[in-house]
Amino acid sequence: MKIFRLLNISELYPVSFHCMEVKIRKAFKFRLELTEEQNERFRQFAGASRFAYNYALDRKKTVYKETGKSITSGEIQKEITRMKKTPEYQWLNDLPSQIPQQAVQNIDRAFDGFFKKRSGFPKFKKKHHSVQSFRIPQYIKLKNGEVFVPKLGYVKMIQSRQIEGTIKGATFRADHRGQWSVSINTECFVEKPAEIFVSDCTGVDLGLKDVIVTNTGYKEAAPKFFRQGERKIKKLSRSFSRKVRGSKNRAKARKALARAHQRIANQRSDFTHKVTTNLIRNHEALVFESLNVKGMSKTKLSKSIHDVAFGEIKRQAEYKGFWYDVPFIQVDRWFPSSKLCSVCGYRNNELSLSDRGWRCPGCETHHDRDINAAQNLRIEGLTKLASGSMESINDCGVRIRLAVRAMNDEAVRIPHYSRTAA
Repeated sequence: MKIFRLLNISELYPVSFHCMEVKIRKAFKFRLELTEEQNERFRQFAGASRFAYNYALDRKKTVYKETGKSITSGEIQKEITRMKKTPEYQWLNDLPSQIPQQAVQNIDRAFDGFFKKRSGFPKFKKKHHSVQSFRIPQYIKLKNGEVFVPKLGYVKMIQSRQIEGTIKGATFRADHRGQWSVSINTECFVEKPAEIFVSDCTGVDLGLKDVIVTNTGYKEAAPKFFRQGERKIKKLSRSFSRKVRGSKNRAKARKALARAHQRIANQRSDFTHKVTTNLIRNHEALVFESLNVKGMSKTKLSKSIHDVAFGEIKRQAEYKGFWYDVPFIQVDRWFPSSKLCSVCGYRNNELSLSDRGWRCPGCETHHDRDINAAQNLRIEGLTKLASGSMESINDCGVRIRLAVRAMNDEAVRIPHYSRTAA
């Protein structure tokens, strides 16, 4: 077994590299404060988007059933344009023309996701669904804390931060309480290095008791927001189910239940953003395990899996890492990070899920299960960086390399251990 010393950043030779211009997309979400008239107009816009989506879906299904061929979105948009000239659909002229156009394009994306097995077959949207939305891809302007909506004018929004980049569209959405918000999509160009050199990386193990465990021993306890608010939600659910359908008391109970769910969602979102931002600010590179979150959510631990939001933590760490030049590396889900000894490489095949600690028979080292897994993830991440695998190249072509230097006529390498069973 060979053990090599890992370099510190202070030992690296200065490296000069070229920069490249990279396009980054961002989204900024703000709450809207609408008048009664504006609220009614927003519901009309959402209704037009729903109508165009359902019409396009119906036309695609009908044409395919009759001819065996599909109808293009361009042809459907022409049909909707002709419909505007008829008395029955004259109301479409009072709405921004981009709303039905965008809804028809959404059908193409829905079918694309279905054919690539990312989602199920597209379904018709219900009129009384609790969440309503519409998208406007052009002519969105901001002025003095207000956002301009075509065919309506400026509406007030609570702008908590400045917008970065060029506005490329906006999505307006109402939550279960009927509160509208806007997500403004922007596009900006930033200078990125053609190569990123890192001297070390941090293994991050995700768990239910401690949602974040790093190889250095840092642990972030799982907050369990849903578990804390579950009793209140059950009480509000019982109250809602007892109300008479169509009554005002039932509407009040529905909004109270929606507020409780929204509070938990906001708490979880705030927690995940703080955790991932802290990871990005304090580490050079992050190594996560590629977990099958969808499969895990179908087990008896599904409630806890959803509560800790594994998928959202990884998603935020990945895009924030790209923004701030912190490489995000994924290790295969079948990599036995918990069963391997991070010191000598012994593989403990008898380790069960209930074992939170174990002693290695090979080197007599006592391991904390989660910290040991994070240490193994770090070693595997360093191996990927040193080998120059395709996973060390991000989506925009920026190459990520492990920094090495020559010492005593021999290249300094990363730790690498043989993975033996005994």
